[in-house]
Amino acid sequence: MRVVSKRRNIVDNPVQSRYEIYRNGQVQGIAKYRIEGATLRFYFCQTKGLRTLWERRAFYLAAARDAQHRRLDIDITSRIMVAELLSFTESQPKTLPPLRPHPMMTWSPEDRLA
Repeated sequence: MRVVSKRRNIVDNPVQSRYEIYRNGQVQGIAKYRIEGATLRFYFCQTKGLRTLWERRAFYLAAARDAQHRRLDIDITSRIMVAELLSFTESQPKTLPPLRPHPMMTWSPEDRLA
């Protein structure tokens, strides 16, 4: 495992192809990915142990920034991850790598308000 953020206890687990966040020695959230060529695709996220939106966003951002530091393009197909980052990117577009929802997704930003 490779440490991504000591402060937030986030690691990259390349054996299982996922980022993990720990609290009190327990996994609190995961973001699974696939590397396809020069693209890292986030396809599943689960953050049951992270109670606030800010904690989840910090986790997702750390994973996305780590992928960017590895010089990989980022593609997010996890609906949860896109929805929780979308409003953040609208207010601060310069702090994130570009988010590209997968073409097969059939939702719009208005759907998350329903």
